[in-house]
Amino acid sequence: MKNTLFNKSFLLLVCFLVHINMYAQTNTQQASSTFTLQGTVLDALNDPLPGCSVQKKGNKSGTITSIDGKFSISVKTGDILVFSFVGLKTQEIKVKDQKPLKITLEENSKVLDEVQIIGYGTIKKGNLTTSVSKVKADDIADFAISRLESSLDGQLAGVQVQQSTGQPGEAPYIRVRGVGSINADTSPLYVIDGMVIDDPDIIGNLNINDVESMEVLKDASAAAIYGSRGSNGVIIISTKKGKEGNAKIDLKMSWGLQKLTRSIDMLSGPEYLEARMEARPAEKDKLMELLPNAQTYDHIDYIMRTALRQNYQLSVRGGTKKVRYMASMNYMDQEGIVKNTSYKLLSGRATLQADAKEWLKIGVNLSPSYSKKVDKRVDHKEGNIHRLLLAPTIQPTNSGVDGNPEYPLENLQRTRSAISQINDYEYGDSRYQLLGDISADIRLMKGLNYRLKAGFSYYNRTREDFWPVNVTLSTPARGGYWGNEYLKWMVDNILTYNVSIKNRHNLSATFVYSAEKTSTNSQYIDGRDFPSDQIHTLNVAGVIGSNSNTAKSENALLSYVGRLNYDYQNKYLASVSFRRDGSSRFPNDPWGNFFAASAGWKISEEAFFKRIKPVMNNLKLRFSFGETGNNRVGDYASYSLLTQGGYITGTNKDKGIGFYPSNISNPDLSWEKKRSFNYGLDFGFLENRISGSIDYYNQDTKDLLLQVPVLANTGFTTKYDNIGSINNKGIEFELTTRNLVGRFKWETTFNIAYNKNKVTNLGTDNSPIIGGDFYAYVSLTKVGYPVGMFYMHVADGVFRDNQEVITTPHWTGSQAGDPKLKDINGDNKVDNDDRTFVGNGIPTYNWGLTNKFSYRNFQLSVLITGSGGNKIYNAIGRQLDLGTDPSYNSYKHWVNRWKSPEEPGDGITPRINATGAITTPSTRWLYDGTFVRISNATLSYNFTKKQLRKIGLEALRMYVSADNIYTFDHYPVGWNPQVSEKQSNPLAPGYDYGSYPLPMTVSFGLNVTF
Repeated sequence: MKNTLFNKSFLLLVCFLVHINMYAQTNTQQASSTFTLQGTVLDALNDPLPGCSVQKKGNKSGTITSIDGKFSISVKTGDILVFSFVGLKTQEIKVKDQKPLKITLEENSKVLDEVQIIGYGTIKKGNLTTSVSKVKADDIADFAISRLESSLDGQLAGVQVQQSTGQPGEAPYIRVRGVGSINADTSPLYVIDGMVIDDPDIIGNLNINDVESMEVLKDASAAAIYGSRGSNGVIIISTKKGKEGNAKIDLKMSWGLQKLTRSIDMLSGPEYLEARMEARPAEKDKLMELLPNAQTYDHIDYIMRTALRQNYQLSVRGGTKKVRYMASMNYMDQEGIVKNTSYKLLSGRATLQADAKEWLKIGVNLSPSYSKKVDKRVDHKEGNIHRLLLAPTIQPTNSGVDGNPEYPLENLQRTRSAISQINDYEYGDSRYQLLGDISADIRLMKGLNYRLKAGFSYYNRTREDFWPVNVTLSTPARGGYWGNEYLKWMVDNILTYNVSIKNRHNLSATFVYSAEKTSTNSQYIDGRDFPSDQIHTLNVAGVIGSNSNTAKSENALLSYVGRLNYDYQNKYLASVSFRRDGSSRFPNDPWGNFFAASAGWKISEEAFFKRIKPVMNNLKLRFSFGETGNNRVGDYASYSLLTQGGYITGTNKDKGIGFYPSNISNPDLSWEKKRSFNYGLDFGFLENRISGSIDYYNQDTKDLLLQVPVLANTGFTTKYDNIGSINNKGIEFELTTRNLVGRFKWETTFNIAYNKNKVTNLGTDNSPIIGGDFYAYVSLTKVGYPVGMFYMHVADGVFRDNQEVITTPHWTGSQAGDPKLKDINGDNKVDNDDRTFVGNGIPTYNWGLTNKFSYRNFQLSVLITGSGGNKIYNAIGRQLDLGTDPSYNSYKHWVNRWKSPEEPGDGITPRINATGAITTPSTRWLYDGTFVRISNATLSYNFTKKQLRKIGLEALRMYVSADNIYTFDHYPVGWNPQVSEKQSNPLAPGYDYGSYPLPMTVSFGLNVTF
């Protein structure tokens, strides 16, 4: 019995253990077997998120979400899936079972891990120790602009964009941290995908939609990696590349209308006749006959139009893990608001990146383009804006044109020449351009990489003009041709080494050997006495001009570069760099050495900071020092060049051709150098809900490439020498706040910069430099003052009566109603010794404010910009604000002119036919240049994935945008407070002699992704 019970018990135990074992085996098999997991990924708006990466952690296998945000992936229980998308927070999810997942990715406010391009490499933004600012493609995508550089306006602290003309296709002038030179080029250096660009006009043919980002290296330590040419800042342009994934086709279209929304008030027709009666009493009877029927003709309105702007971009982008590609084509057609002016651009781009081997990557970029600008001589002195403002409004604008009779009044500034130029003068500026490069990245060993990059930039530019007989009026037709061919090649050899020791010491070293050469060929030929206005080719010209010529020029640069970046525990940061450049422009002293160093301390990573980190998540101190150079003078500025000339010899006075030196040589000419210190603070509060930076800089430019006066007995007036120095110091502030982060989002970005410029040396005797033009030498560059300061008399109203003239120091010949000038030196008389510094032609501060709002699928962005601290010299006032020449019209304020002691007018505007100081330049023609501009407002709508699924589209965005909406300023006698007749000349900034007005543009756009 007992045995039987025992046997039964044992058998039951065995069965139980077998069952347990089988159960365990079954579960083990289930745990180790794979299955297909499905799910959906959504964005913060609860819309499907296509293209999201779904990756198994610790494993290379993965997938991406489809157009409706869905995915399926083979997994095991316990696997960890990593969901990531650019600009959104990465999430990790552990697989528990086979239930479908629903993942929502939120916006990523942490930007410290964002990669920043710094020249010959990249670095995490959080580890930057220098002053670098960045603009992304999304920040500028909706701007209705014809040139890429204009998009930087108001975006970055310390970067001043001066759009002085509205001529389509014309480049703005850009300054980074003030004026750092006098006679050498002061524009920043451009780098496109690693290709250094010396000619800023090349940027004009770039398509803004092809740009991924723009980084501006502002301090010398950041720019020193480009040593010889980085003294005015460096703008690095990165273009879009192919990405892994299915091919995406993007079609972007926009159409816009442009219109002049500003006017300059002039005397009306009757008001002009009344003023002319005062000027010429002998004509009073004739003028009285004309007065009852006098009308007012708006000459400026006659040449203006509502202009169309259209832009089309088609691109395809995609690839596999090993091969990625992108190709794009763009066409832009912008009419000018002045009739018959325009700008057209046709551009393409093709890029290819291939992982040819595990150790080899190859890249190719090619960018062809063609542009044509049509101008009608609108800008500047003797331009058609100038001519039409001078013409009295009493005469019909089309008088004397197309058979219309001239207005029956003598000695008028006629409109005929200007209108004929607008209609029939021909000027075309065409550019064929090709940029290209090829690169090979070779992994030599772990952490050690070699990159070979070879590139070129080429363009062929032609300009042609033709003056028909009805434009030249009294002379035969004439024409001209300018040709310019440019070719630059460069080769970079870049060796980088990255190593991390015990995850504490992180080291990155970069070594570069670079060579480049630039060649230009130019031609000019002109002709006159054309037999017909119908044939414009120079072969039919009766006479070929004696100024016809050809020219060639070359320069070369050889460079050695080294840089070392180091960080310890991601808290203590340091960087040093050295660059040695050899330039062919300096034959006796070609080599320049440029050193830079920087350091940073991420205080927020310290242990003692943990308590306040929930409030202040980022705090970093930065310091940098560096030297940069400038060699941007003529290729042969060191040499004495020969110019052809004629001479007469012998008793028969035979004519001969010879050559003579046109300048004094200076074979010891060398580098202009800038030394800069920068102190910076980066901060972030509440997980970067509030973030920004503050920078203070102090930089000295020495050994200026300056044209200095020489003794007259040399036969010359100036020569190039390394003499003089300039100091720039300033402060910059950038702030970004994420004010609301829920369904309704509101983000604000603000930047402001202040710069103080001072000349500290101008050679052995510190002789001041006079700037301006023959019509007004009212700028002076002097030690102790900013470059190009306005230097003139100070206006003090008008003399009310002759008794005031007698009792007040005055200009010789002054009478009642004449301009009154201040006796600055107190010697009881007014003469040229009473001129003084009255203002700066370059703004001392500029700022930008962007507010972005979004609710569901709607977005609204508003950009406001401004600058100040400068003056504008209304040079055209010497004709429009004079009142002594009845053939010219005058500004509207001349209705309030002085007429008698009993009718003194506004106390500012003189009498008609004034004498004394009426033609003397003074602050009567100087205006405050401060302005605030609503630069852009864009309202857009993004269709949801659910809406688009029905029509088979991946994305669709529509928007309405307005540019240059309204400007608040203190300049009633000009079109644009940013005007500068000689914008690239720091010796004479802020002059206005009639400029092409800036239009307001309203655009509608569609962005479609297939």
